[in-house]
Amino acid sequence: MNRIVFPTDFSEDSVKAFEFALNYLSSSETEFIVTNVYQMPSGNVSGTFYLLEEIKRQAEADMKSFIEGLSKKHPNVKISSKVLQGDFDSQCNAVAIQYQADCIIMGTKGASGIKEALIGSNTASLMKGLKAPLFVVPFNAMNNKLEKFIFSYDGTDLTNKAKEQISKFSKWFKLNTVAVHVNNQKHEALSNWSELDHLFGENEFETEEITAEQFEAGLESVCKNQSGILCMVRHKKSFWENLFNQSDSRRAVMHAELPVLVIPE
Repeated sequence: MNRIVFPTDFSEDSVKAFEFALNYLSSSETEFIVTNVYQMPSGNVSGTFYLLEEIKRQAEADMKSFIEGLSKKHPNVKISSKVLQGDFDSQCNAVAIQYQADCIIMGTKGASGIKEALIGSNTASLMKGLKAPLFVVPFNAMNNKLEKFIFSYDGTDLTNKAKEQISKFSKWFKLNTVAVHVNNQKHEALSNWSELDHLFGENEFETEEITAEQFEAGLESVCKNQSGILCMVRHKKSFWENLFNQSDSRRAVMHAELPVLVIPE
C-alpha cells in the first residue's frame, strides 16, 4: 500500500490499529497520514472562539506527542500528520481523496462484533459517504494469525470499482478465500456464483451458503472461531441502512472480533 489514512483519537485502540497496519498493510514505501479531527463545541457557548482555539492547540499538542511516540518506536516508517476542524467523516474522506489513499484504517474495541465494530459514532458517520476502503480493527486483532479472507456476498452484481478493490486486497493478503452467502429464508439459496469468477485471481475460493433468520447471526456462525479478514461491500442501497437503523434491542450478535474490510461501491 502506498498511502494509508489513519484517523486517531490518540487512544490505545488506535495504536493497536496502527500496529495491525504496519504488520499486514504496509511496505517500506508506505506513508501513513495520521489524522485527528476536532469539532466546534455544540450549543451557544460563551467564548466559543477562545474555546475552539484551545481545543485546536490541545489537538496539535496531542498529535505532536503521538507522532513522536510512533516515530520513536518505528523510526523507519513514513509518517505525516494533519489536525483538522470539522465533521469527522467529511474530513477523513477528503484526506483520503487528497492523498489518493489505498485505504483508511481505524481501531475499535470490537467487544460485540460486527455492528459494534461498525456502528461506533465516528465509524458510522464515515460509512455514510465512504470514499476509500475502510479497515475497522478490533483491539485484539494482533493476537491471532490471519488465515482466511472471508468475503460476504449478497448475490448482487458488483461494480467494476468494487471488484478492483476486492481483488486488490485479496491478492495482497494471499489468504485462503471463502465466499459466504447468508440466506435469511426470504430468498432461495444462491446457485450462481459466476459473478465472483476471476475476482480472486488464479486462487480458488470456497463457497458457503448459510441459512439464518438474521444476516448478523448467519455471518457470526461463519466467522466464529476463525482468524482472518472479513470483507464486505458497502452498497449504496443495501442491508447497511437497515443495520444502522436497528434499535438497541436488535444489536448484532457477532463475537468473531475479526478485522473488517468495507469496500465502497
